[in-house]
Amino acid sequence: MTTVHKASLGIIVAILLGAGIWYWVNGGIGGVPTRVFESDQTLEGDFSVPKGTKVVVKNGATLTVNGDLWVQGLLTCDGGSLNLVVNGEFKVDRTVQCNRADSVGRTDLGNGIVVVAKTFNISKDAAVVSNGHVQLVTDAAKLVSTTEALDQFYADVGTYSNVKYGFGPFTPLERVPANAAGKPTSYVVPGNGRSAAWLTRSGLVTVAQAAEPEAATDAAGNPVPGAVKIGGTWVIGNPAAKPPFNLSVPTPPADISKIILNFDFGGDDVEIADFELTGPDGRKGTDDVNQSCTAKGGDGQDAMRLNVRADSITIRNVDLHLGNGGPGGDAVTKDDCDPAEATGGKGGQGGNFKMVASEGFAITGEFNIFPGQGGQGGKAVATGKIGEDGCDGSKGGDATATGGPGGDNKKVLVAQGVEGTDNIDIRELRGGRGGDGEANGGKGGDGSGPDCNGGPGGQATAVGGKGGDTTCNRFPCVGGDGGDASAKPGKGGTGGTGSPTENGGSGGKGGDASATQGAGGTGKTANGSNGQVKNFTGGDGGDGGDGCLSGNGGAGGSGEPNGQDGKEGKNLCVVIANTNTSTQPPTNENTNTQTTPEPKITVPGPMSVEHRIGPTPCPTPIGTVKLEGQNIPEGATLEVDPNDKAPAWLSHTLGKGTESNVSFTCQLEQYVTQTLTHDLEVVVYDKDGKVITTFTVPVTVNVKK
Repeated sequence: MTTVHKASLGIIVAILLGAGIWYWVNGGIGGVPTRVFESDQTLEGDFSVPKGTKVVVKNGATLTVNGDLWVQGLLTCDGGSLNLVVNGEFKVDRTVQCNRADSVGRTDLGNGIVVVAKTFNISKDAAVVSNGHVQLVTDAAKLVSTTEALDQFYADVGTYSNVKYGFGPFTPLERVPANAAGKPTSYVVPGNGRSAAWLTRSGLVTVAQAAEPEAATDAAGNPVPGAVKIGGTWVIGNPAAKPPFNLSVPTPPADISKIILNFDFGGDDVEIADFELTGPDGRKGTDDVNQSCTAKGGDGQDAMRLNVRADSITIRNVDLHLGNGGPGGDAVTKDDCDPAEATGGKGGQGGNFKMVASEGFAITGEFNIFPGQGGQGGKAVATGKIGEDGCDGSKGGDATATGGPGGDNKKVLVAQGVEGTDNIDIRELRGGRGGDGEANGGKGGDGSGPDCNGGPGGQATAVGGKGGDTTCNRFPCVGGDGGDASAKPGKGGTGGTGSPTENGGSGGKGGDASATQGAGGTGKTANGSNGQVKNFTGGDGGDGGDGCLSGNGGAGGSGEPNGQDGKEGKNLCVVIANTNTSTQPPTNENTNTQTTPEPKITVPGPMSVEHRIGPTPCPTPIGTVKLEGQNIPEGATLEVDPNDKAPAWLSHTLGKGTESNVSFTCQLEQYVTQTLTHDLEVVVYDKDGKVITTFTVPVTVNVKK
């Protein structure tokens, strides 16, 4: 074989070998070149993820690099957290991402990205994305690795501590010692357009000045050994901000209620520059829907917390977006309750951060802080049951709904020993909106037969949640808006149906309505707006049942406006035929056998009226008696029986006519609450004065003081 042939064969082998490696790494034709680590693995020397390639660490494995790790492409996880141990520099120029599954299980802490490295260098063009915890430390002992440690870490970040050099956290004023450096001395809020520099010069905040820490580069611009650089765009959880590079960021796993960022660089100097962090909102409180008659939503969780610790800290051109507090859980009762009570959960608090240095703290460029809002209170919906039909119909269920309060944001921000506070710009802080309250009283049950009354409608009481309160020192704060209220009481049940000889039942009273809008939260810049009352109308009364003594309509319930009264039932009393039984033969001897139809007089039903002493005018009309029916002879008239002894409180105009009015005269022996009754005896005459029929009209007057 010639030398030329040998050389050609070597080139072909090299090409085939290279193609095979590419195919193995890429997983086939048409994808991004990919390398996968499915279990713990240690790599000697430096390791890189080249531009245009991807490295996947699966199953929560740990990748150890005994050298530098340089990410120019995509470093990601699959089926577990991304765990890295770098015994050199961890350098990122492009993307590190780890999104956990929707559920990770209760024994999983919920880590997303965990890196232990000698030093860090995250460039301004990098992107770090995760829906779980992110921990960057120089000592593995500083990792948060248990649930107890996580809870303690989370609490510590939100708690004021007396340090020489520190910035944050947002802290309730009463928890800051009176002699603390940086504690506000006034509550004066600057007008719009005032800068952070003006705030410091105004003396609103007392800030101790610190010596500028050592820069992260030397005079020639070379990195200083042990210096840490943090930059780039970081998106944690699932915030509203669009992730960089069109990456997808799912909601944090359902098992994880708190998200942390743990940056602990020990004795190193850290420079946080050209850095933008957007944290997730707190998780929504648990909903309680259709499970019981006393529904209660869980409180919303607080948002992400960031902790940074180092020997010295320098900040330049940083945007810190803290997440909003989680909404309170909704509460919805079952619909067969009496009473039904629903209470929405309270909104959580916005995100928080704490930065502590042992040697110095300086802000040399813009530091823009966007505080998270308080979480919205949970919605409450209560529904009373519909009353059962019967004799009498049962009452509809009462309902009470109280919207959850919005999350408070009563915090001040304290700087201790920090240089360059003129560069701080803290944006508006808001309290959470109160949750809405919606109460629906149940309808009263219907009467099931004669003399069976309808049941009363259920009451409805709705209260909107209060907006979250705010307190602030060197930045604007606005109270949260109050929640709305809607009260819809139940309608009264319909009275039972009687017959021509049986009484109808009365309609049930409509339910009462009560609605109170949520008050707006307090704020130094402005208070929140009060909520609205969406509905406050009383329940309508039920209609009375038909019968010989027709049922009265139920009274409308109280509200604004009151409910409408129910309608009175129809009178079904029997029509009485002519009672003249004379058998005297006619004198007309005409053989024509056609007879004149007998008259059928319609008997008026009972009359009743309610009279209130004082407000009701006198006399009070009670009703009208009319001569109605079939085959009534011409010239027939009505007249009260001459033997009828009507009492002084009753007047009538019956006397040789076809229509007459009956009234209450207000003449009483005692002006007290009482019921007056009298049977008015009425006679019907033909034109010749002969009696056609007689009937009785019961009259009732209910007198009330």
